[in-house]
Parts: sequence; C-alpha cells; structure tokens
Amino acid sequence: MDINSKQVTIVLEAIATTCEALITMSQQLRANSQVESAMYSLNFRKYQPWGVMIELDVSAWLKKQDKSISWWLEIGWNEGHWVIEHSILTNENDIQETLKEFETKTPQSINELIEQLEEATSDLITSLQIIVL
Repeated sequence: MDINSKQVTIVLEAIATTCEALITMSQQLRANSQVESAMYSLNFRKYQPWGVMIELDVSAWLKKQDKSISWWLEIGWNEGHWVIEHSILTNENDIQETLKEFETKTPQSINELIEQLEEATSDLITSLQIIVL
C-alpha cells in the first residue's frame, strides 16, 4: 500500500470511529425516558466555494416539550487545510439557538486531525452528562 492510501485509510478509520461513537450516543438518548426519539445522520457534501464537508449529527426530540437538541460535528477540507467545528443546538417552537459552540479546530497534520476529531467527539458525548433533557 502506498503512503497516500495509508493516510486515507487512517482518516477514514478515524471518521468511522467517530461515527460509531455518535451512533452509540443516539442509542443512549433513545433509552432516556425524557426522549421521544433520537437519530444519527451523516452527510458528505461539497459546498461552493467552501469545499468538501462531512456533517455528523445526533438529534433528540423531547417528550414533554416541543423541543429538540442536536449535537453537530463538521469536518471540512478546503484549500489545503482541515477544519473541525462542533456545537450543540436547540430547536424550540421552530426557533434554533446555539446552546454551546466549541472552539474551531484547525489541525495541521493527519495526526492532529485524528487527535482533534477524538477531542471534538468526546466534547459532544461528555455534554450528555451536563445537559438537562
């Protein structure tokens, strides 16, 4: 396997690990008695002029309120650099608000990408212990 293939494999494995963690998170939310339903989604997009974007989302709809909470993680590549953004949003009565926006990460290497992707994933999963549903 050539070096480029190895690097792509490393990135794909890191993204797959993040996906599995967020799928588990959505399953935990479904088991919560305050949650009506929860789902996980993954989208690969190409935005102009931004570039390639991988969007991961876990959303939970609450039983007793017309409210949902979404945990977002976006991984982007444009003009030779990576960007990782993640946040927690609420949507209540069709009004979306940012509950928590984490610091944007700009890894400079594949090793940093993997490390910072793990940190972002951990931030979102850890927030379940803090957020009152």
